[in-house]
Amino acid sequence: MTTSYKKINYTKINYTKIYYKNINLNSITPKVIEKLDKYFLYSKMETRLFSQDGIFVIKNGKIFKQSIIDKPIIPFLLNDIEMLIDESIIEENIILSQLPVDCFQEDITIKYYGTNDMQLVVEFNQDMVTNFYLSGCCDPFSSYGTPKTSFVLKFHSFL
Repeated sequence: MTTSYKKINYTKINYTKIYYKNINLNSITPKVIEKLDKYFLYSKMETRLFSQDGIFVIKNGKIFKQSIIDKPIIPFLLNDIEMLIDESIIEENIILSQLPVDCFQEDITIKYYGTNDMQLVVEFNQDMVTNFYLSGCCDPFSSYGTPKTSFVLKFHSFL
């Protein structure tokens, strides 16, 4: 049985995530994070709740129900580095109702490294890296449809 949630506000998050295909999460060691520190921009906290009713996120004291619209993953090669582009869309709705009782909670710290227009995003659960990807808050692509080469190569050299 699913619960209906009262939606009061709707946000569509549509930004591209670019993954290094062959980089293991275990390769993001404290030494790598130390090298990234000079590119640190900011960090934020998020609580994610996973249940049979969906994915919920608590940000800045507000509860959002997320819906993910999957898009095909696009593989590409950049200077012999295998990359994956994910243009999936996340829709978030602020909810004003009770959260599901049976859920799994994950407290995440998200750290952003890079420049104002392109970042390496590293997600942590406690001190463990749980996800990392490149993201652009503006246009992460050049006019040729590939990420900014120098940025990708700079962060790849740390991994």
